[in-house]
Amino acid sequence: MTDTYGGTVHDACTDPDVQSAVQFQSATQRNGSNVCRSFACGSPERLRMLYLILYFWIFLAKTSATRTSDRIRDQKVAKEKEDEEAAKAAKAKKIEEDIRLYQGLQNNPELCFTDILDSSGPFEVRRRKLCRTKDQSLIGKWAVSAEWELEDFYPGQIIIAPHAYSVTDILAKWNPEGGEIAMTKAGPFGGKMRYMVVLWTTAQGLFCIPMFTIQRGFNSIPQERRKDYVTMVTEDVHEGFDNPTPWAGHPIIMTINPKIASTENSSPVSYAELSHPCSINKFHCLIPNVGSLDGDEYLRLLSLFKLKMDTWLAGAFKRFDVDEYKDEYILETRPVIEPRLDDDQMDEVLQTFAAKAFPNQFHSRRAKARETFGPVKKGVSKKGKGKKK
Repeated sequence: MTDTYGGTVHDACTDPDVQSAVQFQSATQRNGSNVCRSFACGSPERLRMLYLILYFWIFLAKTSATRTSDRIRDQKVAKEKEDEEAAKAAKAKKIEEDIRLYQGLQNNPELCFTDILDSSGPFEVRRRKLCRTKDQSLIGKWAVSAEWELEDFYPGQIIIAPHAYSVTDILAKWNPEGGEIAMTKAGPFGGKMRYMVVLWTTAQGLFCIPMFTIQRGFNSIPQERRKDYVTMVTEDVHEGFDNPTPWAGHPIIMTINPKIASTENSSPVSYAELSHPCSINKFHCLIPNVGSLDGDEYLRLLSLFKLKMDTWLAGAFKRFDVDEYKDEYILETRPVIEPRLDDDQMDEVLQTFAAKAFPNQFHSRRAKARETFGPVKKGVSKKGKGKKK
């Protein structure tokens, strides 16, 4: 059959290409496709073109889907990494805030602490310094802790250690942060590194007698206090030295480490104040091996300390209405490690101490239960069981 344009009209029922196109058209219609219907009765070349277009369309769809999937995955990974970094930053910030809260700097972002470990000396020293956050410039030392062994120290050794005192000088000059005077919650305190002589060691540190050069001159000290001092001199100035503390006999001879004796901070004359002993904690940062006393000189200093202590104890006994002080009152007759004695088992001295009442003194229930307060007659206990001395 020939159409009006001279072309051959195919039998739609017998041509296989037409049948295939019709089947494809039906499938596309069922799927809602908008494929051009002009291909339905086209030639095989047109069908092949259609197949290529469909294949290319499917390829593009798969490629786009793959690219979209990769992009989503990359975005997800980036988001997870961003969240992880944010969580780490938040955790680090929280730790820093907790540390600053613990350090007391939560309201002072312009300040920070810097910790330093110094192992250059004879023992390790840990220092904490207060600095400005922006440039780490030093404001002052906040804390210092040392680690030394008691076995490295001995009686008669001279050291340089921190010595704190309450500021009582109303005319004291102002000093900036890091000066000799600090304003604290408990009040104003001063401090300096001071020469000291070790009397003995304790479980916690060193028991020492501080040494003073007294820049204003020894005569500036009130007369009643001068007997609390003992003059200490180096051996080269001992002969012919005008001793200002004659109550203690000749001065104590001290030997200073030559490396320190040549410095301007060393003095060949100093005064040990026996009434001002102090304890040096074993974590205090100090300078060891500054000097020492020979054994016999140490024993003289210890004897003078004991002599002054006896004087102070005699004054304390008088406050308890006991006119005479003897060592045996403390060392022999006091059952300090035995069970506590009842009142009728006490000797005369102990009864006298127990019965003494000072104004505004606080008393235990045991003391309040006693019959009376007041001096006890010598040789007679309260219940008639005392022994004559």
